[in-house]
Amino acid sequence: QRVCWAVPRMRVMHKRLIILSGLAIATLLTPTIASAQVGGGVKVGVNLSNVKGFNDDTTSSSQRTGLVAGGFMTFGLSPMLAFQPEVLFSMQGSKLHFSSNGVDSDATTKVDYLQIPLMLRIGTNSREHASVYAIAGPTLGILVRATENGTNIKSSVKRTDVGVVAG
Repeated sequence: QRVCWAVPRMRVMHKRLIILSGLAIATLLTPTIASAQVGGGVKVGVNLSNVKGFNDDTTSSSQRTGLVAGGFMTFGLSPMLAFQPEVLFSMQGSKLHFSSNGVDSDATTKVDYLQIPLMLRIGTNSREHASVYAIAGPTLGILVRATENGTNIKSSVKRTDVGVVAG
């Protein structure tokens, strides 16, 4: 009978050992999961944009100063690596100057995009002192508004804009 009692008791102890081992492993992994920090913030800045590539010498352009504003999230992948998606409203365009047969005219082209950069961030990330990092990745721009001197020209402007961001 003692052998019969020992076998079920061993099974119960075996189950307890598995459960306690699982809890110990989960406890050990908790700091690793906690290091995958999630952060975020707001970005506001100035965009100095210009349109180039005119086929004639009678057209010139100068930069348009616009607002860039939006938010970002940072997902820590390791202590030195993070993924940072952003959503930004970017005011772009140009001021154009036309000259034809001695007649000068000006036009302001406003092309505003919703920019969605998807970036990889490499470097330090500390809340106690300054962070030093490099950031790079692709960005997709979705046309929001396109006007020239107040007239809608959205149908003659590309609906999407693809680029690369680095910093």
